[in-house]
Amino acid sequence: MAEFLRAGNCHAGALARTDGNMNVLHVGMGKTGTTSLQLYVFPSLILKGVIKAYNPPPLHILLDNAVNGLVQESELAPLAFAQERMLISNETLLEWDPALWEASADRLLRVFGRDAIILITLRAPRPYLRSLYQQMLHHGKIRPPEDFFLPSQTYRAVRRFLRPGELDAIDVDDFDMVHMVSLFTARFSRVVLVPIETIGELRFLSAIWGISDDVRAQLATDFSSAPRANTSYSRLAVRLTLGRERLLSAFGVQSASSSNMQMHKALAHARGEVMPVRSRILVSWHKLMVLLSRYGPRTGYQLPENLYLGRHMARNEAFYRSVREASDGYLSFLDGEANGCTPSALTASEVDSASCS
Repeated sequence: MAEFLRAGNCHAGALARTDGNMNVLHVGMGKTGTTSLQLYVFPSLILKGVIKAYNPPPLHILLDNAVNGLVQESELAPLAFAQERMLISNETLLEWDPALWEASADRLLRVFGRDAIILITLRAPRPYLRSLYQQMLHHGKIRPPEDFFLPSQTYRAVRRFLRPGELDAIDVDDFDMVHMVSLFTARFSRVVLVPIETIGELRFLSAIWGISDDVRAQLATDFSSAPRANTSYSRLAVRLTLGRERLLSAFGVQSASSSNMQMHKALAHARGEVMPVRSRILVSWHKLMVLLSRYGPRTGYQLPENLYLGRHMARNEAFYRSVREASDGYLSFLDGEANGCTPSALTASEVDSASCS
């Protein structure tokens, strides 16, 4: 495979192919700098005339509701068809749970069609899973990591209790980044992968929209100087949060999750009532842990070394290493291949990953 790539048998000019009228879907993954892109980079693309619409409210809101099964896809297709040069960025489009990735890719294909460009930002698998667990704690779903990362057999036994679109638990045996990317390359003609290490350079913007280096450099400066959007719980914050939950459990109570709080807020608003004091206290615990993580001991949280993280971890790490080593700082798949490499080929040790770009 390496000799094939070095011989020049690749899709010449594939990365230069741009279409200013194409719609772009940034589907995730979450915990890869998505919030900073959404706050400090993507809105500027409208101001600079690169795109016509960013997260247009009717379509974006309905699409988010479709993930939770609240909207029929028939309501989305006409809105999507009417858009051009649109960017939608929402990490829940991919779904947090790998068991739902295929259904997500199918939904986006039915709504937007094969010609939509898929943008996927990635992170090394172990740090990603750690950050995903910390995000669950942020949402008030307090349980030890072994009750969040479930092997397939256990996941199937509890799946009927999991809510669509919610970060309740994941089938860690289904966490296969190669499979995830292949789902999209099989359905969409163009898929762009960006590792978190090179997101700040924003070179993928030129690959997708063909913007000038000057514009990209200015946006990269804005991105790098922006305040940090999210703060993950530190090791001490995780320890205190889990310990607090064990104490609550001893008295037969538990923390209210963010989804439960949203329901309480919605009901209170509908009834003209004031939010219960209990919910305000629970919200303040999260704020306290964020402050502790930001200004207290800086030791980062790490998942337990003996924690089971699925059967594809070695494959995930090899794949991500190939993406990270791409010479242009991103990989662009055109009709399923990036310079002759399929997603699965990038996990082979003999592939010169730097030439698959």
